[in-house]
Amino acid sequence: MNAEVDVDDPLSTSTSRLSICHAEMEELGDKHPRLQVRELLDGEGQISRRDSAVSLNSFVEDEQQQLPKKKGTEKRRRSSAQSTNITQQPAKREKIHKRKLKKLLHPPTVEIHLEKPKDKDSDAGDGDDGKRFSFKNLRLLILQVFNVPPSNKMKWCKLGNTEKIPAICFCLVPGLQLENHDDKEDDPSKQKLQLPISELKKVDGLPFIYENFDTFIKTLSPGTKDSIHLPLQAITNVQLTKNEKKAILQKLQKEKITIRDLLMTEHHLVQHNYPRVLADDSWKETQPPDESATSHIYALDCEFCKAGTISVLTRISLVDFKGNVVFDELVKPAEEITDYVTRYSGITEEMLEGVETTIHDIQDLFLKHVSSEDILVGHSLESDLNVMKIMHSKVVDTAIIYEHNRGPPSKPSLRWLAQQYLKSDIQTGEDNGAGHSSIEDAKACLDLVKLKIQSGRLFGTNVGEVSIFLRMAHNPNYSGDFKSLWVGYPNPREPYLDLEDFKLTKVTGKNDDEVLENYLKEIPNKKFAVVNLRDVELNSRWGNAPEYYTGVLDYDQEKAFERTNERLKQIYEALPEWSLFICYSQLGDPREMYRLQGVRREFQKMAKENVDISKISSEDSWDADKLDELLKATALAREALTFIKLKPSKSDGISE
Repeated sequence: MNAEVDVDDPLSTSTSRLSICHAEMEELGDKHPRLQVRELLDGEGQISRRDSAVSLNSFVEDEQQQLPKKKGTEKRRRSSAQSTNITQQPAKREKIHKRKLKKLLHPPTVEIHLEKPKDKDSDAGDGDDGKRFSFKNLRLLILQVFNVPPSNKMKWCKLGNTEKIPAICFCLVPGLQLENHDDKEDDPSKQKLQLPISELKKVDGLPFIYENFDTFIKTLSPGTKDSIHLPLQAITNVQLTKNEKKAILQKLQKEKITIRDLLMTEHHLVQHNYPRVLADDSWKETQPPDESATSHIYALDCEFCKAGTISVLTRISLVDFKGNVVFDELVKPAEEITDYVTRYSGITEEMLEGVETTIHDIQDLFLKHVSSEDILVGHSLESDLNVMKIMHSKVVDTAIIYEHNRGPPSKPSLRWLAQQYLKSDIQTGEDNGAGHSSIEDAKACLDLVKLKIQSGRLFGTNVGEVSIFLRMAHNPNYSGDFKSLWVGYPNPREPYLDLEDFKLTKVTGKNDDEVLENYLKEIPNKKFAVVNLRDVELNSRWGNAPEYYTGVLDYDQEKAFERTNERLKQIYEALPEWSLFICYSQLGDPREMYRLQGVRREFQKMAKENVDISKISSEDSWDADKLDELLKATALAREALTFIKLKPSKSDGISE
């Protein structure tokens, strides 16, 4: 049974390469779209590589060649050379001045000078008030130390002999809540960004901070005026230049892809809550096709109603690749419907009168048409498959292959995607109460997939940033094997990374002690490490501890400080001498910001659902006063401190 292609349909003709017969599928790889950035970073036009290691012996040899020769020695050496049968002379070594040699023998230096409240070189985000140092500058410092292009010179930081810095460790420790006397200064012009450690209010339980750092930097956490971004994501993502974005898009437009390149990996299926196990006997799994059959492409969309707190299937539509309806069925759920949600589902009580089709009938009908080798196209299909109680692995999700403007974990709506890329209006019944059409939605998903294949792998994605690990792994200015380490807590919604291509070791723990243990085990031979400790944050009640968390939850801040102090000490001591250690801590309590954001979100949702605003209580309403409170709460939540130290050598170094 072969899939048919309508030669009169230009869209079908242009996407004839969507054929997914077994022979073609064997020839194609499972390369993640974002890893196309690596080809640009390793492409032509980059400057030549250099060895990061400094050979002191070569400098000494060069210096000895510059020493004055004894009389008579030069002549004898010259005559000896002439008597030797040498056809080629070795390349002449570059002479190094004595001062330069002396400088190269010095240890590395990182000198930071931040006197002014507003630094022109600061790469600040929205909401920067100039009173604190922008978080993005910390990422810039890391890139500068490792000479990762493109790089802008930092006037606020002077670096020396950075090729001798063997490693950088960036440690995030939110919740330290340390105060400094400078914050009490009313005149902003008299406030400073960098202050001596003596200006920091002494806190028992954190001697590591006061004994190892000379200064601290008043830092502004990443975010906007009314929200805070995750520092962990901000430090590990690097903005692409305009030229890099343009080059990537131009290159990928020429690259031919098939629908197989858009399939979700097993990692993504788990990450986005697709069913991966049969929960009980009521669940079904798609089966392999007959040997003579070929694979097909179908688009699936379902409509749901509410039965108490759960969603129940009330309509299902399956459309083939050419847009023909395979089946469109109404379903009578076994549960009693408490809300038809007609505005979205399009289902009414009258429509289901006389319907006898059950979910078991739908499962049998679905399995009759769809095999395990067929590809399902849809928008957030994890919801459809979970309610249908069907497990299927070959999925193309338009909510994944197209990205929200804010990036993951936010997902774009199907209606917005159709307007943005197909220039068509769908789900208009949502505005007048008629609801969605599952057939219309399924066809829109198909058209989006076809357009994606025609336009390139990164079409519809935010080509704006690249992982710092990928950037460093393919740094043209470094000839060695650059390996990185990420140690923190599990995040099921974290974007997928190709660890091998990123040369990244990524390990997680269920508490700070496990994080520390994994760090100490993996840190040898790593050039860059990111570590996330959460003991203080969770014991400060800034948020709910994850279900998997097995650490101490005594909510005793002083004891949490003591435990964290010992971990910081061990993290620092495990680094080689001359390593750069950066400790960052968000100071501001974010709970009030989160509360106000929740009030605004619920108010906007009620307004969208045409709820009578006049009946909403003052606590649940949203106005200019609440917005002002949110801005103030966000400003406080974004306050942070950064401590930077170059670990000294055990010896006194080379004397002048």
